Amino acid sequence: MKDLHAMIGKEKPLDQFHLSLRRVAGQIPGISAHGFCLVSCSDEREGVIRSGFDRDVATALMSDAIGSEDHVFSISNLGSRLEPGAFPLVDEHFMRKTARGSKLLIVEIASHVGRIRDGDTHGYGQVERFGRQSLCCGALTALLDAPVTAETVPHPWFEHLNAFFGPVRLAALREINDSTRMIAVAAVHATLQAESAVSEVFQHPSETPTDILLVGGVSVDQQGADGFLPVASYHLRADAGVAEIVSGYSLRTTPESLKIDVSGARIGVEGGATMEGRLKVQRRPSDAKAEPVAKAALTTLSDLVLDHKEELETRLEQARSHVESIRHDAATWRSFARPILRGLFRGLGDVQPELGVAAMLYGGGENLFASHKLRQIIDHGPSTSAWRRVLQEIEAELQQLNHEDAQRVLECLLSKIA
Repeated sequence: MKDLHAMIGKEKPLDQFHLSLRRVAGQIPGISAHGFCLVSCSDEREGVIRSGFDRDVATALMSDAIGSEDHVFSISNLGSRLEPGAFPLVDEHFMRKTARGSKLLIVEIASHVGRIRDGDTHGYGQVERFGRQSLCCGALTALLDAPVTAETVPHPWFEHLNAFFGPVRLAALREINDSTRMIAVAAVHATLQAESAVSEVFQHPSETPTDILLVGGVSVDQQGADGFLPVASYHLRADAGVAEIVSGYSLRTTPESLKIDVSGARIGVEGGATMEGRLKVQRRPSDAKAEPVAKAALTTLSDLVLDHKEELETRLEQARSHVESIRHDAATWRSFARPILRGLFRGLGDVQPELGVAAMLYGGGENLFASHKLRQIIDHGPSTSAWRRVLQEIEAELQQLNHEDAQRVLECLLSKIA
C-alpha cells in the first residue's frame, strides 16, 4: 500500500497506474478469489478507463480463472457517484465459498476532468469531442453553475451532488478563478466518494473473509493517452460482519488546502495527508434549550424496548473498537473519524433510527440541527419511516463536518449510548 500512498496527488499515465494497482493487489497475502467494482461517469470519454480497468486490472488478475468473462461490477452515472447500498450488492455478487483464504474486492472510483493542450500550455475543464471543445466533466461543471432546468424539473443527480459537497466547499471552489478549478472539483469529489465507500464498508461489513482495496482518483481526458490522478487509497478488511482499518491515505477535502501545480506535463497536487484541514461549517443558530431536550430524549428512549438491541450493541462495539485501534495515531484518527461516524450513523438508522437521531443531536448537534426534531422524537417515540428521513437529512450535514468536529461528535455519541 505504501506504493499507492506515494502516488497520491501525482498524475500518472492511466495504464501505468492500473499496472501499479494490479501489482499492489497481487501483494496482499492470503487471497483466493477476486471481485471488482468501477464507479465512473456516464460520459462516453470514460470508456477508456472502463476498458482499461477491465483489461489491465480485472482480466489480468483473473487470467488463471475458469469461467465467465464478466469480471467488473460497473456503476456509471452523471458525476461518478457511488450509489448508496452498492457495496453490499458488490459483496454479494462476488461472494465465493472457498476452503481457504480471503476474497479481495478492488474498488476504483474515478471522477474526471478534460485537458486541452495548446503548445506548451494546458487548459482544464474542457475536452475535444468530434472537432469541437466541450465541458468535461459537464455534471461537475453544472454543480458550480446550476442549470435553469434544475429548477424546472427534479434533477436527482444534481441534488445529490449539491448536498454532497455542501455550501461551504462549493463557495470555496467558485472562488478559484482559473482552469485548475475543475481539477479541484474533481479531486475533492473523488476523495469524498472514496470516503463514502469506506463508510459503506463500515455500515455493511462482509460476512466472509474479505479484503477491500479502494482507490479514488481523477481520470484526465485528453487527445492521446489519458492520465490518472490518484487522490485516495484505502485497505480495509472485513469478516463475520466486522470491518477493520488496515491503512489509508488521501488528499484533503477542503479546496483551500489543495495546492495544484499544472506547470509541467502532468498535474501535481499537494495537500495529501491523513488529517483534514479545518472546514468552517455553516450551522443553524444555537438553541440553548437543545441540550436539555436532547437529554430528555435520550432518557425517554432508554426506557423503550429496543427491537434490535443485540445488533445495535454489536454496531456500537464495532465502532468503539475502530476508534480504540486508531486513537493512538493522531493522523489516522483524524483521517478515519468522519467515515467511522458516517458508517455508525447509517448503521443506527438500519436498526434504531430514533435513537441514532437523539444521540447525534446530543453529541454535538445542538448547533447543527433544530431542536424541534428532538421534541418530535419525544412525542413520537417508537421507530417510524419518518426517522429514517430525518437521518437522511443529517447524513448531508455529517459530510460537512471537519474531522475535528467528527471526532468530538463520535466520541460523545459512543460515550452516551450504552
